[in-house]
Amino acid sequence: MTTGKALLSEETIQTLNCIHAGIFVANLQHELVWINDVARTILNDMKEDIHITSPDDVIGKHLSEFHSNFAHKQRNILEGINMPYSSKISLWGKYTAEISISTLQNLQKETTGYLLVWNDVTVKEEVIKKNQLLLEELSTPIMPTIIDDALLVPLIGSYDQTRFDALQKKLLNACVQGGIDFIVFDFSSMKIIDNDQLVMQIEMLSEAVALVGAEPVYVAFPKDMVKQFVANGVRTNKKVFRTYKVALEYLMKQKGYDIVKNDQINK
Repeated sequence: MTTGKALLSEETIQTLNCIHAGIFVANLQHELVWINDVARTILNDMKEDIHITSPDDVIGKHLSEFHSNFAHKQRNILEGINMPYSSKISLWGKYTAEISISTLQNLQKETTGYLLVWNDVTVKEEVIKKNQLLLEELSTPIMPTIIDDALLVPLIGSYDQTRFDALQKKLLNACVQGGIDFIVFDFSSMKIIDNDQLVMQIEMLSEAVALVGAEPVYVAFPKDMVKQFVANGVRTNKKVFRTYKVALEYLMKQKGYDIVKNDQINK
């Protein structure tokens, strides 16, 4: 087996150990022959997942032992197709890395091995995922009202299928857990991109809400949406109100609440 010292000079080894990324060197037989200090730290963190006791245990191992699909994908990459090669990989749902693979060449421009650079972005990816979840939470607000078993859903901005799916999932959970009787959909701040798709999405969302026992109530339809409803012959049996205030008055009457001024209470 070709060793790391046979592929790398002492000066090159010292330089690679100064790089703040994991460096893995393989020979032409696709066997690992050298790793830098950062790579040792990476391997030490995941040694239980790859079943080693020490980072040095990987030296001499064939790359196929670390990737089940090596024969179909990695082999083609290492044989010079699409070199240099870059990708983002995720392992065991724990680690995420940006990797790049390039060839090692001697002075005669002959390929002598392969160099893999591993940039660990696990923490960065976790932050991105948390921010995405936060954005999803903020982009699909579901708000309580003064009526205990009624919720307000302000539809803000534009909605694609992904955002509607997220809203539906969140809304159905809220209805079931809270024993909700009414859902007020406020369209006043919605940005319409595709009228035809939007009409279908609203109908599907309303039907889903009705299946869990909640009555959908519509508020402040934009004029363009109303025109699209008319053009498509869409008729709704849902309650529709011009403003949220009027809708709230309707819900209070439905629940048997009276609106009384303070000065009338004291009389």
